[in-house]
Amino acid sequence: MEKSFLESFFISVFMVFFVAIPEEFLYRGLLYKYLTIFFPAIHFLVPLLVSTIIFGLAHLRMGKKMMLLATIAGFGYGLVYALTQNIYMAIILHLAANIYWQCCFIPDEEQ
Repeated sequence: MEKSFLESFFISVFMVFFVAIPEEFLYRGLLYKYLTIFFPAIHFLVPLLVSTIIFGLAHLRMGKKMMLLATIAGFGYGLVYALTQNIYMAIILHLAANIYWQCCFIPDEEQ
């Protein structure tokens, strides 16, 4: 059974407010940013890798494959944030990846 437009819309809205925004503010807006503030002499890759690993580990409850995918994606979100210093760019990328994943890879039976 395919998802209806309305169901896809509500999933997208949920992902914006309860997934992409909070996760990006936590892992990039707080963790990455404060690591760079408290340790200004370290290379930007150190806080990027720390926040990426913690982001990936937070997804372990969804299985090892999802944790690996989240770690790779988290590196991308973090890199965008590190290069642009714009949390909204990371949120948009995170949201786009989640919606793409939801639409293309998660079967209807698992929802």
